Amino acid sequence: MTYRYSVLENRDCGKIDKLNKLTNKDTFWEDVRKLTKNVTSDHSIHRWGCLADMRWNELITGCEDVRTEIDYGKPIRYFDRKTGKEVFAVE
Repeated sequence: MTYRYSVLENRDCGKIDKLNKLTNKDTFWEDVRKLTKNVTSDHSIHRWGCLADMRWNELITGCEDVRTEIDYGKPIRYFDRKTGKEVFAVE
């Protein structure tokens, strides 16, 4: 995950660095819970959640800087922010 699209606060850089170290899809969410177990601020919890979702999308697609497009009732679609082309989840 790069700092380009998601950084709104200076503290997000540290969160992004920690999330970038998580590479195992099987234990990703457990590891995120361990990173956030002592976080009490609602704002900070929300930022961790947003950034973790972005990192998860990168892990499942194998593409950096992925955005999602959600149409309710349809499957979630993933797009590369650089090229705009659709990318698909890799198993």
